[in-house]
Amino acid sequence: MQNILEALPEAVYTTDANGLITLYNKAAVELWGNSPELGKSEFCGSWKLYWPDGTPLPHADARWQWRCADDGDHFILTWSESGGPPVDRQTDGAGFGTLLARATVSGQLGGEISRDWKPEGLSIRPMVARNSLSVQRSED
Repeated sequence: MQNILEALPEAVYTTDANGLITLYNKAAVELWGNSPELGKSEFCGSWKLYWPDGTPLPHADARWQWRCADDGDHFILTWSESGGPPVDRQTDGAGFGTLLARATVSGQLGGEISRDWKPEGLSIRPMVARNSLSVQRSED
C-alpha cells in the first residue's frame, strides 16, 4: 500500500477507526510540514485547522464524515463537517483548502466540485472521471 501512496502526487493519509493516522505519503509530509507519529497522531497531520468561518478548530473537535461512491464512470467523494459553529453564509472560496481542492480536482483531474453550505456544516462533493485516477509505476 505504501508504494501505491508514494506514487500519487497528491497528499494522502489513512486513519484507523479511532482517528489515529496509520499511513501517509511524502506529499502529505510536504503539505503538512511535519511527519506525524503513526498510531499516535490524531485525525490529520495539519498543524492548524479552521472552520469555514475562520474559527480555529481544535483537532479533538474535528468531526468529518467521508463517503465514497462509484457510478461506473466517476469516483465521487462526499466530505461533510459537523459540530462547529453554525454556517450562516458562504465564503468567497479563496481559502487555502478551497484553492487546493480546485487545483487538484478541477485542474489536475478535470473533475467538478460542488459545495453545500448547511447551517450544521459544510459538505463538499468532488467528482472525477475514473480514467483520470490511475497509478503510474516508475521503471526501476
